[in-house]
Amino acid sequence: MTFDKLRTAEKDVGDTDDRGARPGSLVELDTGEWAIVLGPGAGATPMYRPWVLLITDQDGFEHEKPIAVDLGERYPRRRAW
Repeated sequence: MTFDKLRTAEKDVGDTDDRGARPGSLVELDTGEWAIVLGPGAGATPMYRPWVLLITDQDGFEHEKPIAVDLGERYPRRRAW
């Protein structure tokens, strides 16, 4: 699973800017999962790789319990985030 790109659901209302997605923004990850931005993540670009609450899986099905993920953390078995 990669989380390299965030796409906001409502770009017209200004959910993103030069610093990335704002907390409370609904975003679609490059994996197809939908999430709500909670706040800055770890790493050099905290708002481009924020803490998010995953609300759907990659097929669009809602999670029974949303999953909090820090997109700024590295995956231990590979070099990518």
